[in-house]
Amino acid sequence: MKQAYLAALAVLASFAFFVCTACGPTSSGGHGQPADDDASPVDDDLTPAADDDATPADDDLSPDDDDNNDASPGDDDEQEVFVVGAKGTILHYEGATWSPMDSGTVMDLQSVWGSSRSDIYAAGTTFSSYEDPIGGVLLHYDGSAWSDGPTLPGADAQIYSNVWGTSASDVYITGGAIYGYDWGSFPYVLGLIFHYDGASWSIALRWFYIGYFVFAGVWGSSPSDVFAIGNWDNYDLVNPESGFVIVHSDGKRWTLMDAASNVGGYYHLAAIWGTSHSDVFAVGNSGYPNVGDMVMHYDGLTWSASYPNGGGGLYNVWGASASGVFSTGATPSIGYVQHYNGSYWSQTPLDNNTLFPGLWGTSASDVFAAGDSGQGVIYHYDGSSWSPMNIGSTVPALAGVWCPAR
Repeated sequence: MKQAYLAALAVLASFAFFVCTACGPTSSGGHGQPADDDASPVDDDLTPAADDDATPADDDLSPDDDDNNDASPGDDDEQEVFVVGAKGTILHYEGATWSPMDSGTVMDLQSVWGSSRSDIYAAGTTFSSYEDPIGGVLLHYDGSAWSDGPTLPGADAQIYSNVWGTSASDVYITGGAIYGYDWGSFPYVLGLIFHYDGASWSIALRWFYIGYFVFAGVWGSSPSDVFAIGNWDNYDLVNPESGFVIVHSDGKRWTLMDAASNVGGYYHLAAIWGTSHSDVFAVGNSGYPNVGDMVMHYDGLTWSASYPNGGGGLYNVWGASASGVFSTGATPSIGYVQHYNGSYWSQTPLDNNTLFPGLWGTSASDVFAAGDSGQGVIYHYDGSSWSPMNIGSTVPALAGVWCPAR
């Protein structure tokens, strides 16, 4: 169970973390050769939409500006935390104990986010093998019960990697969809970003690539300032290449950012988060030749890379401020947390043989990390130290965390 779920998480967050470290450096300036339907390179200005049946459309399906940019779920001081994981696992915390919730599915869940306590989405993908998805699942919680979420436009066997939004009427889901298979039965996957405008879901961006491409995460400071990360692999055994892209939407149009050209070697990104347009972090694995953690930072003008030397790969990032940023990572032997104080990163080991893909908090002294050590584990940070929480001994692997603001 652990190996299968870790493989799924590796695909979603950074599907070649472990494969790419044995390969040589990339070419093509770091973002491969994403292409349109005739396999020609895309422009830096990306066509931003498709309609509900996944055919090309005009710009009017791009995310609209929204006067309500506040994603705060309310001013109720009661602490609540939602954690999702394998086999449809959803745990709920109300300040004292963790209790299971009925999700109504046995599909794996990897991400959870809400605009309020009565408007929460959980999304995930179950894989039959390392990179072959059975299909994605989307759930919605209305404050009383979980139910099947809306059917998103596009092809079957979709991959849902991350859900995030600025409000109830501005929600994104990243992922992809299979469009064929190569000679070795590896799936060809095109990247997809879905958007909900309060009335309907649409495909905000489709990224075609001859190989495997998945959008892994999304974050923004407002509806007119949204960043998304994607990873690609060309499946070429003779000249293997893989890498990442970062795209940005101003609410009307998606553009490709110059990010991957600033680093060398194989690399993938797992998560993205920021405090503002000029302070954005994207984390992942640098691969060959700089094997280990990689942090990309955007200052409003350029992306730059740093390597905190955690010895593994980073899987998530969240922060309370520009000087209180957390990132979870793992080596083959231990899971850890990196903390950025505005000047440098420091590392705290958490648990042996554990991967922590889930990370969220309400403040710099109230942070949760969820993961898998053969069973589900959750750690809490109180501002001075990390400690394991009692969730029982039969909880499956955990992957996503979300906390309503307090």
